[in-house]
Amino acid sequence: MKVKCPNCGFEDEGKFCSNCGSPLPQPSDSTVSSQGETEEILSSFDKCTVCKQVKLYPVEEKTAFGLLKAEKIKCANCGAVFLKKKDKYRLTEVQDISNPVWKDYGRKTLTLREWLNIASGGVSDEKQRELDRQKIFDLLRQGDVNVNFRVKGEPPIILKKGETMILSLKNISFLEARRVTQTYGDYVGPTIRLSENISLNLGSFDSETISTEELEQIDTGTLTITDRRIVFKGQKRTVNIDLSKIISIDASKDQIGLAVEGIEKTLHFKDVDRSGVHITAEIEGRKYEENLSGEFLKYLIEGLMNQLEK
Repeated sequence: MKVKCPNCGFEDEGKFCSNCGSPLPQPSDSTVSSQGETEEILSSFDKCTVCKQVKLYPVEEKTAFGLLKAEKIKCANCGAVFLKKKDKYRLTEVQDISNPVWKDYGRKTLTLREWLNIASGGVSDEKQRELDRQKIFDLLRQGDVNVNFRVKGEPPIILKKGETMILSLKNISFLEARRVTQTYGDYVGPTIRLSENISLNLGSFDSETISTEELEQIDTGTLTITDRRIVFKGQKRTVNIDLSKIISIDASKDQIGLAVEGIEKTLHFKDVDRSGVHITAEIEGRKYEENLSGEFLKYLIEGLMNQLEK
């Protein structure tokens, strides 16, 4: 039975195409599909996404004792296999596992649009989002704070002349590091059993004292950030930090830690990701929205600090 060569399109019989020499799909191993959606999908691929050398060809393989069919798209050059998963495709095999496409997307399930984008030198939606997120962070660090999150209404603090509020976060936990000392030990030496329930230790008690720092919640309140300072206003404590006094900033998903000139302990502000503030940003026509994070807040503050120096 003649089959179509996946490389040049010539119809031929045997294991190799007599026109270009490429391996031909074998009917004994799989049944070539040339109709419907798969044919339309293949027409979108000029070359294999992995090796970018030859066109892909479709196959249907029986699985589960021949009761089910697995729709796949294969490459006769590099051995790449794309398994159809509903309306997406998963890259399941390649001959050369050092191939960059396999390293980045091996065993990943992506849409046809994403695979076509990768074939033309682009990236997946997930990787594009990571790249765009880093671009947003870089812009914030450079002092470009024109991201859509500015708060409307009256600020919760009295602003100084010429001062502008950037955003205000409610229900923020204020924490400070507290030193905790614990003693661990046991008796060292012989033990004499006097009765069933009574023992006598003749040795000494050997102990070790370990001192660690733990974060302790001090207060809960509102954290306001302006173009000049950071103000925490709680029920018990009020903290006013000039941006020019900040020495360093640590950040995680839900909190930031500020080391401030003249203050011995690092100031920690937690639950910034639960403040209800959403970030909306646009990079090259792509729009993103996510909850405020400690990492985002870190770069925002660094950008505001950079603006002070200009």
